[in-house]
Amino acid sequence: MNREFQISICILIIIILIKYNEFEENLIATYQTEQEEEEENFNILPLNLLYLQLNRIEINECINLRRLNRSISQYWFNEICLNMQDFEFKRHFRLTRSTFEWLCCEIIPHLRREITGPGIVGLAWEQKVGASLWFLATGECFRSIGNRFGMGESTFSYALRDFINVIVTKFLAEKIVFPNTESEINEITNGFKGTGRIPNVIGAIDGSHIPIKAPHLFPVDYFNRKGFYSIVLQAVVDHKKSFLDICVGWP
Repeated sequence: MNREFQISICILIIIILIKYNEFEENLIATYQTEQEEEEENFNILPLNLLYLQLNRIEINECINLRRLNRSISQYWFNEICLNMQDFEFKRHFRLTRSTFEWLCCEIIPHLRREITGPGIVGLAWEQKVGASLWFLATGECFRSIGNRFGMGESTFSYALRDFINVIVTKFLAEKIVFPNTESEINEITNGFKGTGRIPNVIGAIDGSHIPIKAPHLFPVDYFNRKGFYSIVLQAVVDHKKSFLDICVGWP
């Protein structure tokens, strides 16, 4: 695997860790909201049932339109997205096409054992990976991504969760590793000494505030001194700018 792959995978893992924290918070907040709505709407359940009965024809028309949109979206991914020019593909997915293909080969065998959603089996594996990467690259809402990639919101949420779980549990420990042998340490210290003329340096460390939307839980904790909501990313890199360690998610 060449250096471009390593850098792309490291960046991808960092983004996933960031989104993973947001994803967990949103799931908790969504569950709490749904519980409250269920309690509030309990007394008007008969009215809701009557409304659904009176609008059955309209609902069926919406379902047919939704199926048509999914068919169009699948055509967009299979016939258009996979045939994009390389520069345009990278602009949308933040990975080159060759890196995307390599990632699919590496991750799909794990995804086959990670299925959690009932409607997720019929979709192409590359389609699930592409939709997950699109979300991580753009932050687009689930509804828009579902329409774009031909899947429902809940199906995409399952696909995204499976994708993130595989990246975090299977790839993180393999791709971002702090040096622990004498030869590895000497290589890095010699590299820093050669480029910066500073001896006995094993890594360069820095941090950055990653902007996020205000969380539903304890939002004050995430409001930083610069005046916006964020989580902190701390990273250590070697003399070649390869990531050796990351820590992300704390306010």
